[in-house]
Amino acid sequence: MHKELPETGREEQGRLLETLLRIYLDSAAELGLRLDEGLSNFGRNPEGEMFYLDDDTYEWDNFLSLAEALGYWVRLDLALEAEGFQSLGERLASIILRDFGDPHWLRVLAQRLNRVFTGNPEQSKRREALVAGLQTGFSSFRTKVSPAPKHPEGAKPDPGGLAILADVHANRPALEAVLDHLRSAGISRGVVLGDIVGYGPHPRDCIDLLRGSGFTLLKGNHDHGAANESPRKGFSNTAYWVIEWTRKVLDPETKAWLDDLPCYLEDDDWIALHGSPRDPTFFNGYVYQMTYEANLDELESRDVPICFHGHTHIQGTY
Repeated sequence: MHKELPETGREEQGRLLETLLRIYLDSAAELGLRLDEGLSNFGRNPEGEMFYLDDDTYEWDNFLSLAEALGYWVRLDLALEAEGFQSLGERLASIILRDFGDPHWLRVLAQRLNRVFTGNPEQSKRREALVAGLQTGFSSFRTKVSPAPKHPEGAKPDPGGLAILADVHANRPALEAVLDHLRSAGISRGVVLGDIVGYGPHPRDCIDLLRGSGFTLLKGNHDHGAANESPRKGFSNTAYWVIEWTRKVLDPETKAWLDDLPCYLEDDDWIALHGSPRDPTFFNGYVYQMTYEANLDELESRDVPICFHGHTHIQGTY
């Protein structure tokens, strides 16, 4: 394919790359195996059928290598251009949803694509178009801090603070106490670092309180588990029992809202997420004594001085 692809027109290039992606992702979904993404490892017979030619396979890496391969395609001198890459992104999304089911993987891949190298503005434009196509019909994985609400004339001015909350876990009395304290302090802006639900008995009440708070809300692993029929991997028996119960007490609209929460907040000089900066899934990795140095190295490599995260249930600073 490395020789054939550059010599074909735009529509044919899009069709060939889509076929390659289908073969690649079918193998990942059905066998848990990653094929070698190099174009030279794929070819067609005289009838036009495409096959994987290499004899090597690897453990599936949750789209990490695919993001790098897509970045390489973006840097190639192809006829697709930005519009063609957006269309390819839309078709790629449909394949991922068919094979993996969970739209969260679209966010994971989009995040990885946003960090692949591009050498010039045109390549960056193609990459952005690919990411836009991948997320068509779904909310972005990123968000910004919500602006402070306007106060009535004559009201006490906002002191300008920003509240950081995490791991509410369906505990209404605790959440009400915190929100009351913030109101008394005049703080109207806040970020919730995920896990609104899970463990506790008040998922609906906590969701209602935070939906009306004006705070920026991020998704945690318990939020994702309650909103989807996701596997129990990573959850204790008790935690998963509560997730299953939470699914039953939340109506479809609320679960859809929970599932639509962004996973990652990006401001001018800081970021926030539920899990760890190194975790490409946003809400499964931990920052603790054994991992904090690697996570600090990750932030330094991205020139990010500050990161807020939850998930550990421990207040601390590294």
